Amino acid sequence: MNQRGARVPSPILIISYETFRLHAGVLQKG
Repeated sequence: MNQRGARVPSPILIISYETFRLHAGVLQKG
């Protein structure tokens, strides 16, 4: 159960981190 719980948030964290990087890059370019 613990492994399953730790496995679920991983993709969400990665996606949110990637979107944050994209937004940061756009802000820097703008």
